[in-house]
Amino acid sequence: MTNRRAFGPIRVCALDLDVFPPDIHICIMRITIDVPDSGREDAIRFTNARTKREALVSTIADFNRRMRMAKPVDHAGTCENLVTPEDLQAQRRRR
Repeated sequence: MTNRRAFGPIRVCALDLDVFPPDIHICIMRITIDVPDSGREDAIRFTNARTKREALVSTIADFNRRMRMAKPVDHAGTCENLVTPEDLQAQRRRR
C-alpha cells in the first residue's frame, strides 16, 4: 500500500505478528540521517552498493564485525598459562 504525501511515496508494511513466537520481539524502525555527500559517495563506492540503503547497511555490518574482532585483542597477553617462547624452543629441541 502506498500513500502519497508532499515529500514522496511512503511504503506501509503490515506484519501478521501472530505467526511469531511470543519470545521473539520484532522492531521495525525507520530513521532519517544527514550524511555528507562525500561520505555517502565513498561508502557507495567502497561497498559496491547499488543503493544508499545497501551502502549504509553494509557499512554498519562491517563496523560491527570489526568491533567484534577487536574485542579479543583487548585480552591479548593477559593469560598466565601460556607457553613462553623459550619453553616452546626447548620443547622443539627435545623432539
